Amino acid sequence: MSDLTGLIEISSHQDLVPSADVVFVHGLGGDAITTWHPQGKRDDDHYWLGWLGKDNLCVNIWSFGYQAEATNWKSNSSMPLFDQASNLLDWLDSRELGQRPLIFITHSMGGLLVKKMLNSALTFQKQAILEQTKGIVFLATPHTGAHLANLIDNISVLTQTTVSVKELKAHSPQLRELNEWYRENVRSLGIATKVYYETQPVKGILVVDPDSANPGIEKVKPVAIPKNHIDLCKPESQNSLLYLGVKKFIKECLKTKETAIIIRTEWGLTIAGTRITLYDVMDYVTAQYPPKLIGDVLNLTNEQVSAALSYIEENRTQVEAEYQTILQEEQENRQYWEQRNREHFARIATMPPKPGREALWAKLQEQKARHGQKA
Repeated sequence: MSDLTGLIEISSHQDLVPSADVVFVHGLGGDAITTWHPQGKRDDDHYWLGWLGKDNLCVNIWSFGYQAEATNWKSNSSMPLFDQASNLLDWLDSRELGQRPLIFITHSMGGLLVKKMLNSALTFQKQAILEQTKGIVFLATPHTGAHLANLIDNISVLTQTTVSVKELKAHSPQLRELNEWYRENVRSLGIATKVYYETQPVKGILVVDPDSANPGIEKVKPVAIPKNHIDLCKPESQNSLLYLGVKKFIKECLKTKETAIIIRTEWGLTIAGTRITLYDVMDYVTAQYPPKLIGDVLNLTNEQVSAALSYIEENRTQVEAEYQTILQEEQENRQYWEQRNREHFARIATMPPKPGREALWAKLQEQKARHGQKA
């Protein structure tokens, strides 16, 4: 991939209605692909952005790339962190993200960038982005400005530059304010938060310490990962703690949306605001109808179809059992009424004609006999 700047689509679901958009945002010194790859490769999908796209989550995977090389921050080709936030916001808007739930996976400074982007969305009234942002994963993000000077000095040692030190130290008060804003508004915005932090040093330096990695949100407990700052965001397998934790977090973020759309009524599991049940949807799923056609036939929105299919996928055993029960009841009802109709018509056939209609009755019997002979 030659151009790793902008909002890059890693994988999408063309044959299904995606339930969400998951956006990865790297930090200082990283890029849209190698930041997340355990071997630092750019030319294969054997890393967790590829795994998430194939792991039955039915989500689109994106990665935001921007000029963030610590040694290049003085050049005209890059923008300061706080300018990058408006750039990210515009990329999300131009790619029409915000029509489905959004979940951000961020590393280091990328977490600050996403928080500032949300702050800008509030300022510029980008309500769709705010309302659809359901969760953020922070991987070794330096939330507290009080520790920022040490962080930048640490990065300076690692990258052999002092350009970014001057750049970001100047914004230390703003970063403290940004963290206070996020902490005060995250609940009202309905954004779930997951935090991981490093425990091993790079060249003898613990880049982001546990205190700085903690945004201080009530009931959000940071999770220690036995990796250094660079390797923390590069899970090596689908059985790693980080990968399993993030996958579970995405599912939990989406369950909140599904719970609001899929409710239990007198008809069973039902799409809220309609009388259409998941068993109706299962008829078409079983017949292998594509999601768009299911929506057209049942007059459902993309969001309703997506929620229904996600719920079915997540609760396949339960929904399938209830569906089979419904089918069995329908078959028994059909057999019952078919038998009742046969008995009814047989009883009619044995009844004598009403007085005055004997001739008509005889004519009908004659016609039936002729039809029987032809058959």
